[in-house]
Amino acid sequence: DLSGRGVGMDVVRKNIQSLGGEVVLDSAPGKGTKVTIKLPLTLAILPTLLVRVDGTTYALPLSRVVEVLPMPQQKPDYVDGQPVLDLRSTTLPLVWLRAWLRLEPCANGEVIVVLQSGDFRYGLVVDQVRGREEVVIKALPKRVRGIPGYAGATLIGDGTLSLILDVDGILRSMRSGDRLRRA
Repeated sequence: DLSGRGVGMDVVRKNIQSLGGEVVLDSAPGKGTKVTIKLPLTLAILPTLLVRVDGTTYALPLSRVVEVLPMPQQKPDYVDGQPVLDLRSTTLPLVWLRAWLRLEPCANGEVIVVLQSGDFRYGLVVDQVRGREEVVIKALPKRVRGIPGYAGATLIGDGTLSLILDVDGILRSMRSGDRLRRA
């Protein structure tokens, strides 16, 4: 009745801590026990869509990608100063990743990646789509953590470093009107 309950959990806790994580127990008499296991992002494998802008590859979480479209020939419309595309009778706000990164505009080879953030969709305009790849997420160094729009970093298949973009962070920038309109 009194022994054996914590011995197994102590082994779990030590192993999780050796990976840089933690185990949190929340117990309430008569209600039960909630066990929360937190692992560092460096242990997460993320399916991504790799995109290129200005010769640099960025990763987008594939779970947030709805579809990939070629950039239409006609110029986008504008609603409240924000470029939009009429996509199957739906207004799709557009964000040029080049403008968001404060790079010079480029007139050739643009592709729209339609992204989902909650119940909101927007189109991220990139130079090209490189393909799909599963990556291991690496945390950003402490001095650059918290910069809006970046979720982490990874080494992609060819050995180069790629930043993983935060779809929600880019959307927050769009809603605040920062760094989005095409230059």
